[in-house]
Amino acid sequence: MTTLDIHPWEKAGLGVAPFRFVGMSEKVYVAAPGCPEQPAGTCDYCGNGIRYVYHVESADGRRFGVGCDCIRKLDRECLVNATDFERQVAAQKRKLRQAQTAARRAKDEARIAAAFALIDSRPDIQQAFAARPHPFEAMAKEGQTFADYVDWMRRMAGVSGGLKIAREIEKAATR
Repeated sequence: MTTLDIHPWEKAGLGVAPFRFVGMSEKVYVAAPGCPEQPAGTCDYCGNGIRYVYHVESADGRRFGVGCDCIRKLDRECLVNATDFERQVAAQKRKLRQAQTAARRAKDEARIAAAFALIDSRPDIQQAFAARPHPFEAMAKEGQTFADYVDWMRRMAGVSGGLKIAREIEKAATR
């Protein structure tokens, strides 16, 4: 076997090929309350700080952890159970997307609630909205106002519609 046939992880002393993916974990720490999470793991191959640690076992039983860039250096053919690896990576990405969506939704809902609390406490905004026509011409012809539209949106709209009204309330509050 020439030196070209030796896997980079073997050259680094991490074990003997073939390698087997055995799991994945997330390692984070928070330096102080209120600070953002930071990666707490270290790649055993390159030394970079990593959040997601991909655990690998060599043919001689040595276990080590690498980051996402270094695990990709491992050819699919070299990894004994590549589908398990791909499945766990997909699950981790799905979990991350769900957490981001939940955080964004909570932020949006808080903004909407704050806007409606603002309009409830500000008669000047209520009067300004009552003086504006309803945004839909047919409803405006029936005598409805923008205040009626805001009230309907408060009861019936989802997050997108709530944000639309929140922006209108925030704009009116700065005038």
